[in-house]
Amino acid sequence: MVRRSHTTSFAKSIDALVSLGALQKLILLERFIPLMNEYESRCFYFAVLFHTMRFIITVGSLIVPALLSIQYSTPGQIAGTSEFSYQIYWVTWVISLLVTISNGVLTLFKVEKKYYLLHTNLEHLRSEGWQFIGLSGRYSGFFTPNVVPSHSNQFLFFCHTVEKIKMKQVEEEYFKINDAVQTTPSKTTTSESDKAQLSSDGLVPPTPLNHVLKQLLTNMGQTVDGTSQQPEVSVRSSLLQAAPSKKSLLQSTPEEMSPKESIIRVGTEIPTSALGKGPSNSENP
Repeated sequence: MVRRSHTTSFAKSIDALVSLGALQKLILLERFIPLMNEYESRCFYFAVLFHTMRFIITVGSLIVPALLSIQYSTPGQIAGTSEFSYQIYWVTWVISLLVTISNGVLTLFKVEKKYYLLHTNLEHLRSEGWQFIGLSGRYSGFFTPNVVPSHSNQFLFFCHTVEKIKMKQVEEEYFKINDAVQTTPSKTTTSESDKAQLSSDGLVPPTPLNHVLKQLLTNMGQTVDGTSQQPEVSVRSSLLQAAPSKKSLLQSTPEEMSPKESIIRVGTEIPTSALGKGPSNSENP
């Protein structure tokens, strides 16, 4: 079976693009095509390594218990040792060693993870390449809604997507790279939505209704990510101003207290009307 390479088809298609300049074609032939060759070669070697070791682990794990069960089942002694058991012993030992080595190599070099990661990125690059050549998908005018899409005005977006795929593979395989962009006050500051778009991986194609949705959310007082843009209202200060001032009973002056509140009643309640009248049986002079 001959391994098929897609880089030749890409190279022929790139040469046939008349709307691209000489420098743009050179960039694609010197960056995109070697990147495809690298991914295809690595995918081939990791596929052979992955499938071979997985086959050894799976089949060997089944054969070893079966060989151990029949190791001493055949009679016939040669010099005090069964010839059949002697052969089965070494076959079982070799298979067990291969299973252990294969499992250790898969775990140490993360063959399984790299196998899936490289094949995913390879298919992603192929899809992006054919979308760019055919001016479909995200290259059909999503980035330039007011301009007729062509290979020349979609070239920058394609290069950006290819580099994002490559850097994502580097971050997944090795470590994450944090690129801190330092801006000076003299430069024009970008909006929050632009910063969010630049900080994301940029691999999800935008929709034609993005600007309509953004304007609708802005009119509703919300940003694109769902957070509110309305200013904060201080509720605590208004409640404190509206709350009536409280004074303790001991701090109140006698003028502020009603006559009923200033009377201290002990024992039997005496009507206040009887206090203003004199004794009924007083003697007249």
